[in-house]
Amino acid sequence: MRADPMPPQAVPLGHDAVMESTSTSPDTANDRLQDRVHELADELGNLLIRQWALETYLGLRHADPVHEPRPADELAAYAGTYRIFSDIITVTVDGDHLLAKEKATAEVIAQLGSDVDADEPPAPIGMLPGSGDRWVVPSGPSRGSKGFFTRDGDGHVIGIHYHGRFVPRVES
Repeated sequence: MRADPMPPQAVPLGHDAVMESTSTSPDTANDRLQDRVHELADELGNLLIRQWALETYLGLRHADPVHEPRPADELAAYAGTYRIFSDIITVTVDGDHLLAKEKATAEVIAQLGSDVDADEPPAPIGMLPGSGDRWVVPSGPSRGSKGFFTRDGDGHVIGIHYHGRFVPRVES
């Protein structure tokens, strides 16, 4: 908890955002604050803001999922190219984890123009414990992002759920 708590009627949530509470009940105000923090974090797409606010104002600490190293031959099943209308995601094996390189399609670049900042380094993908296909990004700008790979009835990887989108695998 903060050593210098803010008055209950004003809680800073960023440079310009302030949430006001009209309730005198601490439980109701905390519930509304927690709900509003979740809404703002979702709107802003910033997991770090949510974690900071929950820890700072409610004393709730977020535990990052811990990924496990996997042998390269097991990870090879996930390596490949995945594509939707806006993005091409190339997944490669890098030692005991995967790397996902996201690139805008030519169609999107033609419509929106090129953006030199859009060329991000590949995101590391660590597989979560167990025999499933769930993963987490342990570091970098997308840290904390989670997803999973999808398999067909024969057990072949046919897609990746990446930043909330299903992206089907394409032949390389």
